[in-house]
Amino acid sequence: MVIVINLHRGYFFAVGVALLAAGCVTAQAAMPQPARNVVPAAATAEPTATTPAPTPVPTLPPPTPTVAAPAAESATDNFYRSQPGDTVPALAGRFGVSEGDLRASNPTLPMTGRLVAPGSKLLVTMFDFGMAPQPQVIPDNAFVYGPLQDLYPVTNDAAQASPWLASVRDKDGDTYRADGWQVLQKAARTYSINPRLLLALLEYESGLYTGNTPTKEQEAYPFGLRDWQDAGFSNQVRATALLLNEGYYGWRAGTLRSLTLADGWVWRLDPRLNAGSVALYNLLAQFSSLPEFERAVGPNGIKATLQSLFGEAAPYNVDLLPATLQQPQWQLPFTDGVIWNFTGGPHPVIGDSQPWGAVDFAPGLTYAGCDISGDWVTAVADGVVARINDGVLMLDLDGDGRETTGWVMMYVHMEVDTVNIIEGKQVRAGTRLGHPGCAGETRSTSTHVHLARKYNGEWIAADGPLPFELGGWRAIAGAKIYQGKLVSARLGSELEACMCVADNQVLSASVP
Repeated sequence: MVIVINLHRGYFFAVGVALLAAGCVTAQAAMPQPARNVVPAAATAEPTATTPAPTPVPTLPPPTPTVAAPAAESATDNFYRSQPGDTVPALAGRFGVSEGDLRASNPTLPMTGRLVAPGSKLLVTMFDFGMAPQPQVIPDNAFVYGPLQDLYPVTNDAAQASPWLASVRDKDGDTYRADGWQVLQKAARTYSINPRLLLALLEYESGLYTGNTPTKEQEAYPFGLRDWQDAGFSNQVRATALLLNEGYYGWRAGTLRSLTLADGWVWRLDPRLNAGSVALYNLLAQFSSLPEFERAVGPNGIKATLQSLFGEAAPYNVDLLPATLQQPQWQLPFTDGVIWNFTGGPHPVIGDSQPWGAVDFAPGLTYAGCDISGDWVTAVADGVVARINDGVLMLDLDGDGRETTGWVMMYVHMEVDTVNIIEGKQVRAGTRLGHPGCAGETRSTSTHVHLARKYNGEWIAADGPLPFELGGWRAIAGAKIYQGKLVSARLGSELEACMCVADNQVLSASVP
């Protein structure tokens, strides 16, 4: 028997071949069998006999993906309906085609990296849209700590929390300062992830949201991440949040196309998935075998746990990132006439995960270190102080005082002027908020202020469809984190990010 592979259709079928004197006679093909979207890792041993092995994709070179010229409207199986947050670069990355080919087949697409209007009908070939899609586990608007958060009040969930969750203590040095619920709630705000999702993951992996008798392993690794460095509730919550965001924003950027499961199988992500679902896929891949993974993303997995704990999701469809969205004009975050240094190009908002949404500025210090500067950090626009804690100030820029809606600017490593700046205070652009330093739970080795944006609870990449611009300076990412530059089209100038005081200085000025 000779195996014939139709990679375009995504199926395998067997064809018998016999060479007869009268010529070549081909036996009738067997019924096509859908191939799973998994392939074995090259250096991984075959699964044991007790684990049903999926049909592996043969290690033949795949055909070069192309996008055909626009076809007739009847060829509906070659069309993709865009989802909120899609961009041309991300779609090209997910489908494995070039941006040029994708644009050539869809001339109405925006010619820049801007957001694609949701529901746009895009022609893409070399992908079988007739194949069953991989499960969508959670919508994006229920993944982020965003506009729907008011419909899911965390205080109600706290009242339902199990005795075990309430008994957990977060250790800070030699003291214990928070219970498990407070740790989880804080992580939800910090990483901008729906706390109900974190609770559902806790329940699915260990049963400890409703239960109270953990094993030693469950107590050490309640979210299933079994690296010794992630042992303990606080570390588990942090690692879980980082992996979720890595998946969510990696999908947004189009850089994440497959996952390696814990038993070595490679799972090819369906390009039609949404970012919230890929976030869960990315987390589950870290500790799940193939059968465990399929069960978790299936109808009786995480989705069912969410529904059993909190009921059916409310039928609200909030478009987190409208296609027409643009960043307003904001000024630089320091006093007019004072020279600061551009010390950090686009890099992770929090930790070492996606997205690269933050930039750093430092005052004109003559030495490195963590002394508090006398220079002032200021409001980039009119707004309301939504939250102050641990060296972080969240400035709401749409005036409702919430960090879950509209544009929000996050300031980190700042000694807030708590005499004049309190939560709920309305401020004007240029209002003095505090001084740069090294304050906060995230590690810092030198005095600076770290700035990042989010919209409707979703962190925004600095160099993406919604460029980070301050005072007319636009952030451009480098090849590595912290590299990059600021570009001013108005001044015709560029500044390279550098931990120095030579050619990376910026003079604050209001937006013209």
